[in-house]
Amino acid sequence: MLRKFQIVIATGIAIVLPILVSFGVNLFQPYPHFEQHTAVTVRITPTTPEGWKAWEEENVADKRREREQRDAIDQATRPFSRLLILVATPIGIAAILVGSYLKIASVGTGLIFGGALTLVNGYSGYWAHLDNGLRLASILAGLCLVGLVLYRQSNAARNPPT
Repeated sequence: MLRKFQIVIATGIAIVLPILVSFGVNLFQPYPHFEQHTAVTVRITPTTPEGWKAWEEENVADKRREREQRDAIDQATRPFSRLLILVATPIGIAAILVGSYLKIASVGTGLIFGGALTLVNGYSGYWAHLDNGLRLASILAGLCLVGLVLYRQSNAARNPPT
């Protein structure tokens, strides 16, 4: 029974932490609201060369319109994503580090997992806007952080407190 309770605590922390960070950022930099529309177009396959030319022109225009909509959404969400990565990164790293030092296994595990999810949430919206050097540095820093936590946990398992 105690083991199930610990799993629930760890899972709860891991789920709530990234949500808390996102909503906190949303207070200062609201995420823009978008109307979602789905349009279905059915076209009959052309049979003449002129029809095929018009078909291709329509396809090119549709793709250009979709690209413009994606760019507009990207431009509107960029300030939120920038602030989220700036807030989520230190909070996620701190949660992972604090979780690796805690003696309460369920809370420590929850903080480690929640910190990792917070980092993923922070980076997911802004990853495409980072230059390759920053991407590489972020991945290396994440790998080092995982190595540090692994070292801490394995060292604690080998040398239990007396």
